[in-house]
Amino acid sequence: MRRKSWVLDEPVYGLLVDLWGKTCNVRKAWEWYQAMLHASLHPNVPTCNSLLSAFLRVHQLSNAYNLLQGMLTLGLKPSLQTYTLLSKQFALFVLIFFALHFLFMFNFLSRSSCWVMFQDGSIKKIGICPLF
Repeated sequence: MRRKSWVLDEPVYGLLVDLWGKTCNVRKAWEWYQAMLHASLHPNVPTCNSLLSAFLRVHQLSNAYNLLQGMLTLGLKPSLQTYTLLSKQFALFVLIFFALHFLFMFNFLSRSSCWVMFQDGSIKKIGICPLF
């Protein structure tokens, strides 16, 4: 709801983007961000970080990438918070990737043959295991 006495400037738009982003309503956060741009106002880095965080939270990576490109186009320099958001998301994907890889390998190895780890850390195949 808009009030007649409100002056919609950069801080107000930034707060609205942050508010909707934190409630996981990325569509509304994006709408307010677009309204800010259409009002010929330039977002600051914290506003972009709020929207970036919302995109990453719901795994909209292409939108997050486009936002980062838009930040650079507007001449905004990513802050430490920007890099922290990106590194957390990257670490999560790496963790998921390795967990899935481990589960696949464990499933493959446990069904095809028996493996033994020796005290020196080496792993050797000792034969065919029965299926459980």
